[in-house]
Amino acid sequence: MEDIFPSSTFMDKVNDVDFDVMSKSNRYVLGASYNDEENIRIHISVIKDEFNLVELTAKHKDKPNRIAKSNEILFLIDPPSITNTEKEVIYNIEISPDLKGNKYSSRNIAWYYDKPGMQTGIPKDEGSKSITRNHIEDSNKINTTVKAGFPNITEKSVNIKWVDEDKKKFNVVPPGIQNTLKTVFNNMTKIKKITEKFGKYKLDLAPKIEFYGSEFNTEDDNSRFYIITRDGGVNASLDLKYKIPLPPPYSIDLTIPWIDYKIGEIGAYIDLVSSLKCGGVLRYERRSDK
Repeated sequence: MEDIFPSSTFMDKVNDVDFDVMSKSNRYVLGASYNDEENIRIHISVIKDEFNLVELTAKHKDKPNRIAKSNEILFLIDPPSITNTEKEVIYNIEISPDLKGNKYSSRNIAWYYDKPGMQTGIPKDEGSKSITRNHIEDSNKINTTVKAGFPNITEKSVNIKWVDEDKKKFNVVPPGIQNTLKTVFNNMTKIKKITEKFGKYKLDLAPKIEFYGSEFNTEDDNSRFYIITRDGGVNASLDLKYKIPLPPPYSIDLTIPWIDYKIGEIGAYIDLVSSLKCGGVLRYERRSDK
């Protein structure tokens, strides 16, 4: 590539030309005219260090162990929200040798990605070995490409993909096991038959059993993938209710003498409740790539 910096002046009226030779290409031409007849051209060559692009990475800013390399996908989870979810990703390149910024031209490291309001196909950042992008939830893959190296340019790309949290109900306990547990637990009401020996002390059993579960996606804190989680279990309880009447005079039998008819028992009672509770939790996790 050749850049020309003209200076149309007479030899007795020379204008200085000031530019940063390290920020542009490697060969420069300065032009000047003399009496509008002769052109003077000065060629300047800038010696720059050679380097190669080794790797491109995308790192989740808030979770530094979540890293995707070139040709890979970094998955970001989009939780339910009334506003668009935003997450920052840091893009880094590794070059060899690891030169300082003043040792290479800014044009030798160029970043390409879509940016609203800007033309596609042109660099959005130049010269930096690291950039940070703020990504808003999107149904499409988000691509970032870097072209770097001198004298040979290498191109590498990495992608971002948003995945919904997608929380929904899920039967963690298989239906067959659910039916077995319900049958066993509900049959405990038959114990009431052996409570008749308590006489007028009333014993009631109230078994309850319920199953719960859900499935949802979460980010894997130690990889670029996400985790599909199935979480749930069973809650069961058995209430034993005792109703014990207090002795007279707090409790009496009410009888109407003239018709010799017993109305029933009136009085105060003590209610005692004992509960037997149990439960279990099941959790299953699978990484999205397995």
